[in-house]
Amino acid sequence: MTRDERERLATLEQQMRDSREDITEMKSDVKAIRATLAEARGGWRVMVLLGGGSAALGAAIGRLLGAGSGGFS
Repeated sequence: MTRDERERLATLEQQMRDSREDITEMKSDVKAIRATLAEARGGWRVMVLLGGGSAALGAAIGRLLGAGSGGFS
């Protein structure tokens, strides 16, 4: 093996090590993103539930107030 070939091989090996480190870092980043998205999905569900409950409560109060004062119908 010539000197030039050894240098090229050493360069390729270093690039491979760098690529492996990058891939490992990307895997941990993807895991963090997935965890954040899972939390966000749960948060949206709670917000929709609260919004629906508030709307139902508002409608019930409106119905009661409307029926007690003669109503709008």
